Amino acid sequence: MTQPTASSATPTRRHVVKGAMWAVPAIAVASQVPAFAASPLIQLTLTAKCRYTRNNSGKKGSVTLSATYENKTNQEITVAPKEGTLTAGGTTRTGGFTYAGSPGGVTIPAGGSTTIELIWSDPFKTDVPVGDATMSVRTQVTGGGLNIIDTSSVAFNVPNIEC
Repeated sequence: MTQPTASSATPTRRHVVKGAMWAVPAIAVASQVPAFAASPLIQLTLTAKCRYTRNNSGKKGSVTLSATYENKTNQEITVAPKEGTLTAGGTTRTGGFTYAGSPGGVTIPAGGSTTIELIWSDPFKTDVPVGDATMSVRTQVTGGGLNIIDTSSVAFNVPNIEC
């Protein structure tokens, strides 16, 4: 019986079987990934409308956002924005949201969308810088057996407009 050499171009049957045995566990592990991992449950779009720089409103350090949530599922869901981390002007701050409607959130039909006005507030009342910004928004999504926190990172521009 001859042994194959390193320069041999054709693999032996033993090498093929050995390689296949190692590949089977990798295929089994890869198939356990949830079906929805590749597609988000919701799509979030943010547009900054104005910012508060004066303290006479009691909202200094806040920015008003138009938030559009698109339901990517085939069931009715409820979205409730919980907190947002804003990165703008070289600083990062985490604050809360206020919005009109039920504190439990806003209901969106299957495949539908809704736009709500959010006011994000910096707990330190620091002015929100004008220009490019990114916000990571944590939203509770419930309905149809779901009760998860979805985190979406969205880029937008903060205008130099006083609310």
